[in-house]
Amino acid sequence: MRKFLTSLFFILPCFVFGQLFPELPKVQGKVARITEYQMGKEIRNHRFPESIFKPKINSGWKYTYIFDKNANLVKKISSSLNKIETNYSYTRKTVDDRLIVRETNTATQKEHPDDYVEYENFLNKEKLVLKVNFWDFNGTNKKWGIYQVEQNAEYEKGRLMAFTRYQVDDSGNFSSGERFNLRYNALGKIDQIERINLASGFRTVMNYSYNNHGWIEKSTIDLLTDVQEYKKTQLQEITYKCDREGNWIKRYMKTGTKTNLEATRKISYR
Repeated sequence: MRKFLTSLFFILPCFVFGQLFPELPKVQGKVARITEYQMGKEIRNHRFPESIFKPKINSGWKYTYIFDKNANLVKKISSSLNKIETNYSYTRKTVDDRLIVRETNTATQKEHPDDYVEYENFLNKEKLVLKVNFWDFNGTNKKWGIYQVEQNAEYEKGRLMAFTRYQVDDSGNFSSGERFNLRYNALGKIDQIERINLASGFRTVMNYSYNNHGWIEKSTIDLLTDVQEYKKTQLQEITYKCDREGNWIKRYMKTGTKTNLEATRKISYR
């Protein structure tokens, strides 16, 4: 499950702790708290064999992000219909040339009180991340396991240009790999991320555009870049409305000819 969730980081901008993969859009300003509400709900009706999707109705899912004074994420809470499903807390420490972020799910502490995940970031003298190991610790068996590695970081004038990501199987071997290539616009902001499967060569491309303030305005992801038999791309388009600090407060998803509100955010600042 954790490997599956990690793969979703590429699809939507969110808070990511494998530091080689960039956080998009990045939180700006002295953010203290973000509360995000997901829109769109399936409604069951006994008169119809299938449920009906209502895009304008709140789904019941809510995500809360809490930050410290340095804008580091310290808590993430997911709830459905006011019931907490996950409750992650984060701590950070620096050991030699490594920045280690520990993630603990306090919602499952009764069943797995000693389990946690660590993101081990290896830094160079300029504090740039060269490699990231993704570890999980099984408190019952007192055993570490590594499930993902990001490495081969390439920088140009302090900008990350490329890296590779590998999934790790239970034997500790790389089971699959992807290369990420990053491109920047004239303002130094990432405007394209290309993901290439190392085994098949299959490409996925995400593009970003910004408004006159330099705030995220739109992102698109082409899921079928190299599938020629479709005769067209499978393009997903997301647009954003930002507040005065440049953080998005509304996110819209375009499906076919329709654009629906997908999520809203309330942001409080220090």
